[in-house]
Amino acid sequence: MEEHRKLCAIPDGHTLRQVNMTWKQKSGWDKDTWIYEEVDASGNVVARHEVVDETCMYPPFENVMRHRIL
Repeated sequence: MEEHRKLCAIPDGHTLRQVNMTWKQKSGWDKDTWIYEEVDASGNVVARHEVVDETCMYPPFENVMRHRIL
């Protein structure tokens, strides 16, 4: 989760709350997708983030991680 906080550039005082997670395998790739809500210190949802982590299941086991704000 700390890696996801850094990728999403979450400021101090805000937290990430996981609201969904999916896992798929297709064409030799393992794809994990997380949806997070960014919550401020007052408890308000200020943004939704998607983090996708794709790993090739065959050598050289390439890994791609990306983020976008929904």
